[in-house]
Amino acid sequence: MNHTLKLYEFPPTRSIRVRWALQEMQLDFDSILVNLPAREHHASEFLKINPAAKVPVLVDGDLVLIESVAIVLYLADKYPDRAFTPTSVAYRGLMAQWLLFAATELEQPLWRIARHTRLYPAARRLAAEIPIARDDFCDMAKVLEAHLKDRRFVVGDTVCVADFVVAYTLDWANEVQLLDASPEMRGYMDRMYTRPKAPARTTTVSRHWARSHPLKSDLAKSRQGRRRSSGKPWLEARQVGTPLAEYDGQNHGHAICEQPAVTVMWRETPPQLRH
Repeated sequence: MNHTLKLYEFPPTRSIRVRWALQEMQLDFDSILVNLPAREHHASEFLKINPAAKVPVLVDGDLVLIESVAIVLYLADKYPDRAFTPTSVAYRGLMAQWLLFAATELEQPLWRIARHTRLYPAARRLAAEIPIARDDFCDMAKVLEAHLKDRRFVVGDTVCVADFVVAYTLDWANEVQLLDASPEMRGYMDRMYTRPKAPARTTTVSRHWARSHPLKSDLAKSRQGRRRSSGKPWLEARQVGTPLAEYDGQNHGHAICEQPAVTVMWRETPPQLRH
């Protein structure tokens, strides 16, 4: 039996990785907004789907996947005709390697920076941890920088799902000025985001957060934003009670416990943001 894929998402989180894969594969899916600033990820209805209270979540019939890397791998395996996984066993091993490299060696220092600048309560933040995390990222980034020299993609000569994960992670790093001395990674990231089915950049999403729209904040109302998607919906929001700078791209949508409610609605991607 065929089931409609359901993506529970909220930009600019790691939901972007999954949305990117779905858009590139041109798969129809229901996009279900989980309003993190309104704490809808802690609603009992959502916790039944993902007790970890995080996005993204992909639901395919009875299968529920809650990790972005696992989701993109699943999609690549389920839809081999879309050609986003290498046919070579050796190249599939390299794809897994770079997926894990991005999720462990690159992403974890970024999380540490985010936690000790915004996510943790002020009393738990350790200022000394931030330069250490930045150094840890830069040490491992040198490996990827060397690997990308004279390469268009992380594995072989064609794009694969590892590229969507790596490019998003580099965009996150770019938001905290960690790619300034990395021309290969910056060039690769920029090329990936010019692809016709690429999502909007983190900075672009954050800038459009400030635009005013009718209010829809709770999970029941956000169901009205549920729609069959071919990769075009655009989330915009108006924040209430705090300047936009307090909820910028560096948060990556994770610093939601300290933020007031944000009101959201779905609309088509503005023409100037379409690639």
